[in-house]
Amino acid sequence: MGSSPSWYFSRMQIQDLQTGDKYFFLCEQWLSVDEEDGLIDRMIPIAGKAELTSFNYLFWSKTKHNLADGHLWFSIFQRPARSNFTRVQRLTCCLALLFSTMVSSIAFYNVGTGSNPQEYKLGPVSFTMQGLYIGIVSGLMCFPINLIIVCLFRYAKPRPIKKKPKVFPNKEKREDGTKEGSKSLTDLKRSKSALSLPRQKSDVNIDFVEDELEQQRDYLDTGDTKKKIMSEVPPAKQTEFPHNAQLVSFEKDGRKSRGKLPWWIIFVAYVLSLITVGVAFWASVEFGGVFGMQKSLDWLLSFFVSFFESIFFSQPIKVIVLAIFYALVIKKPEANEDEAQLPTQITNDEELLHKPLTEKDLEDPQVLKMLENLKAQAPLPPEMDFLETVRKERAKELAMFGMLKEIAICIVFINFILTIAYTNRDPWSYKMYANYDNIFNKAEFSTNYSMKFHDIKSRGHFWNWTEHALLEGLYGNTVYNGDASPETRLTQDMQAFLIGGARLRQLRIIPDLCYSPLNYFTVECMREYSMGDEQRDTYGIQWVTVNNSDPLFGAHPFFTYQDGSTLSGYPYWGIFATYSGGGYVAELGTTYDSAAEVVQFLKNNFWIDKYTRAVFIEANLYNPNMNLWGISMYLCEFLQQGAVEPFPRFHIFRLDRYVQGDFMYFVLSVEIISIAFVIFYTVKEVRKIQSQGPKYFKEFWNLYEVFTIAIAYAIILVFIYRAAISAQMMKKIKDDPNSFTNFYFAILWDDLSGWFIGILTFLLTVRFLHLLRFNKKIALLGNTLYYTAQPLLSFLFVFMLALLAFACLAYLFFNATLYDFRSYMVTIQTLLSMMLGKFDYNNAMRSKAGPFIFGFFSLCFSFVLINFFLTILIDGFESVRQDPENQTNEHEVVDYLMKKLKLMMGIGGPPKKRMPQFVQDPRLSKYVYIEGKTPDQEKIGKLDDKVDTMLQKMEGMIDKPEDEDELEKEIEKVKNRRKRKIVGSQ
Repeated sequence: MGSSPSWYFSRMQIQDLQTGDKYFFLCEQWLSVDEEDGLIDRMIPIAGKAELTSFNYLFWSKTKHNLADGHLWFSIFQRPARSNFTRVQRLTCCLALLFSTMVSSIAFYNVGTGSNPQEYKLGPVSFTMQGLYIGIVSGLMCFPINLIIVCLFRYAKPRPIKKKPKVFPNKEKREDGTKEGSKSLTDLKRSKSALSLPRQKSDVNIDFVEDELEQQRDYLDTGDTKKKIMSEVPPAKQTEFPHNAQLVSFEKDGRKSRGKLPWWIIFVAYVLSLITVGVAFWASVEFGGVFGMQKSLDWLLSFFVSFFESIFFSQPIKVIVLAIFYALVIKKPEANEDEAQLPTQITNDEELLHKPLTEKDLEDPQVLKMLENLKAQAPLPPEMDFLETVRKERAKELAMFGMLKEIAICIVFINFILTIAYTNRDPWSYKMYANYDNIFNKAEFSTNYSMKFHDIKSRGHFWNWTEHALLEGLYGNTVYNGDASPETRLTQDMQAFLIGGARLRQLRIIPDLCYSPLNYFTVECMREYSMGDEQRDTYGIQWVTVNNSDPLFGAHPFFTYQDGSTLSGYPYWGIFATYSGGGYVAELGTTYDSAAEVVQFLKNNFWIDKYTRAVFIEANLYNPNMNLWGISMYLCEFLQQGAVEPFPRFHIFRLDRYVQGDFMYFVLSVEIISIAFVIFYTVKEVRKIQSQGPKYFKEFWNLYEVFTIAIAYAIILVFIYRAAISAQMMKKIKDDPNSFTNFYFAILWDDLSGWFIGILTFLLTVRFLHLLRFNKKIALLGNTLYYTAQPLLSFLFVFMLALLAFACLAYLFFNATLYDFRSYMVTIQTLLSMMLGKFDYNNAMRSKAGPFIFGFFSLCFSFVLINFFLTILIDGFESVRQDPENQTNEHEVVDYLMKKLKLMMGIGGPPKKRMPQFVQDPRLSKYVYIEGKTPDQEKIGKLDDKVDTMLQKMEGMIDKPEDEDELEKEIEKVKNRRKRKIVGSQ
């Protein structure tokens, strides 16, 4: 009954209160209609000594008991019900342990400063390895005193209870001549017989029994407790069984009871605990009051380390080690020593539920008849048909609860992932990007005439932009009224700081000889850039060959190649090529004067020439108001055709994410909880794999779950690695703030984290739609896509062929005249944009073939192929909607849920119970002949005629044996069996 009626039957213990014997029954199976074999009644044999002394039973039973009783912290909530070690005593031990741990850690913190250990920071918490070591050692130091206090409480005998004498009412005579308040000899004999029933198989002295009964009668008449002997429990004796079951006795010897401490020892334990707490409190205030802020935090951290070490380390290890030792060495299934013994007789405030029966009562026919009636009233095991019905109802109920639980968990998880996704990007990033775009790309802050970056078409334009827009933007040496700026590192907007200066990085090519017929005009030819063929030599000023003997032609740092490992650079994907992380670097410095001097030197000495293929403008800007970094990755590509292609890009991101107020600490907690969700889903899928085996990987949504979990673990690793890289970058800046630090590797991992979190958000959203498949409309949509999967794949093949064909046509016609068709891949992107209506038709119409090609493309795709696509979906939708076989029956769970909700709200009522068909009286059925023939019956008649013809032919082919008559009888039986009339029941 209830929401969880399933019961896992592990083991059961039965104790005979008269003999003290204990019997164990081990099952380790479910009593449930929805687990394992679906049975709810089982016959369990009594457990023998071999089962009770097995390692599996002893280890798990001892571990479970020790966690609930031996683990000091867990036992506060899971204390055994009959244990003498009360919760107050356990809390007292915990309090003494906490204070003793606190005072023991003070010994490791002296007042002197000493050496400063290395700190490790985890969000708002910083810790040292020394603090962790102190916490563990102090926890182990406090173990002995705590063990003494625990032993004093645990092994103390229970306090004896003073028995109150019975108050007997006035004795009045009853109708049978006896007094009320006393009992007749017959009643006493019957009671005595009932009490001594288990011992009737042994030899009993009749005279001794009569003397005991007389003495007990005197006690009832006088109330003298010295004559009370009926309360004495007969000595425990093993009960004899008619079968050959092996009985395991749990009699406790006298040595164990003699080992108990007196009951008043608990007061000694309380005093010892109070002394420990008092001394620890005084020492903590006396010696800890002189600690400073940092040392007090370290002391508090070591205290918490000791606390968690006691809960999750020392106590569990103690429990497991004792359980293994007990299961391997002792191997004795004895009862728990600290549990109070069950009383062997009723107390003053108790009464028997039924009258004890004696052997004489069992000879009474009326008593036997009453027992038979009681047995007949006992419930019988349910029938299999009833269990099958219950299983179906239970399956619907479990599906309903599973659906609701899964949807609730998915909603919470999606909210957490969305929180992480949206906090991964700052909402003010775009405003900051727009500000930098105005300063450097559009040059709107430049006081002098400056070329805009996206309008650069030549080397002269590049130097004009560098001297005005770049330098004036990076080094805000003047304010709006022309006065000098008090802070030389502020940018032109007076909000961001230039960190480590800026630099220009150039990539060059190696000149090559021209092939015929080009060699008639020139000797050298400049080809396109390739990382394998870039220039890596060292030159002097103006790219002259180095001559170490002449100082004027020596190597210059601005004309010296540095590889990617030296510059901490990585390949960068530009518009026309992918560029390496090395190159020729010119550091601009941290002031405007030094930067202007370097730029003028580079311009005068032809630092950019015909062999230059790419120039990167790299700078790191930090806005402390928003805790945002702006990393400049502006790129100018100098093509072999002589054109210049500017590629402006500023990457805005937060390097240290957990310093922007308390909200980011909330985000950190959300990230940790999300990791717990990922582990939860992992365990869930692992269990499904164990239960389903290879069939698990044949289901699409199972593979979808595995892929989603893999992406989630990839995000966890990316986030952790990104945090480590950010810490390294901050350390570099802190160690050398005047040198340029390359943030490109951190940017790569920041982009990667954004891509992964976007993919995970998309996957979880689709998964949530799959969970809503119980809704008929959403399920219909999913079934439509599944039904039309094969036609859609065929359509996709035709669509791709047509798209590639038009891409070839458009590329060959417009690649030399239109920018949007400059390469084949860009042409495909442009055609896809045309289908969405996003295209510059004015430029396209200037070409002679433009109107015809673009009009024909729009006709084929926008009118023909798109309509084909919609026709496939509409036809599939109608087929699924009209054919129930193409639909899933999972919406029955929603119907069951609505029925339950209506019953809870009092709307409607439960369906009337109808007797199943198999219990109806067969005599009530009436048989009638069916008049006429249905089409199926006509087919059956034709089949009968064909069979008759075949049998007749077979009779002529078979030689009849001597028992010809028997064969003919068998043939007639077959014919008569086929010619039976079809009857129905109504």
